[in-house]
Amino acid sequence: MIEIFLGLVVGLTAVLYVMFKAQLTGLLLNLDAFILVLGGTVGATIITFHLGTLFNAVKALTIIFFSRKKYSPERTIRDIVSIA
Repeated sequence: MIEIFLGLVVGLTAVLYVMFKAQLTGLLLNLDAFILVLGGTVGATIITFHLGTLFNAVKALTIIFFSRKKYSPERTIRDIVSIA
């Protein structure tokens, strides 16, 4: 339930921000358009998934992109085969 409320707040805030701040010309290539798209996407994502799932996804992305530990291709293949 909190996910729906939080998602609506984030999405509507982004839309209202753009409506009051931006003019319609040049809306595709400016900061306001970026905030609108990103805010709407984040809002819809928060509504769709439980917060625990979102936190797990952020944690996984952090490990994927910022982990200093390197894995060999052989180990990765072995892990994928064992999961399958």
